[in-house]
Amino acid sequence: MNHSRKLCFLDAATVGDDVSLDLFRSFGELTVWQTTSPDEVSEHIGDCEVALLNKVKLNADNLKDAHALRLICVAATGFDNIDLAYCRSRGIAVCNVVGYSTQSVSQVTASMALSLITHLPEYSTYVAEGSYSHSGIANKLTPTYHEIAGKTWGIVGYGNIGRQVAKVA
Repeated sequence: MNHSRKLCFLDAATVGDDVSLDLFRSFGELTVWQTTSPDEVSEHIGDCEVALLNKVKLNADNLKDAHALRLICVAATGFDNIDLAYCRSRGIAVCNVVGYSTQSVSQVTASMALSLITHLPEYSTYVAEGSYSHSGIANKLTPTYHEIAGKTWGIVGYGNIGRQVAKVA
């Protein structure tokens, strides 16, 4: 346990209140920022060796003065918000969380597809606002409701998430 090491989490609000950051404290002194605007990045990273983040954009402009920075940990699957070439040139390692969202994203994908094909938002609103009860008609047939039986799913991209969507489908 090295408590002289400095870590910072730049946008903790983006990972949710149900995620504990306590484990990171065992690696050193952790400063947690709920949000970090582009203008605050340099100041918030300061003399940290490890920067944890989710959505904050890091590039040459806001990393040039981060002389102690050795590791950037992205709490997401991608790191399109990080200038990888610049980090490589400075010897700053970058890692992400492969596969953390595969189950949840595939579940949301299936849910969205079912919602779209059944027009769930439209029918829910129709019932919730009382129109169904007051219409005098025991059915609502528009927008047209489609059943999924016999339909074919199209999946663009067949990485971890695409393969899981195929399993769910």
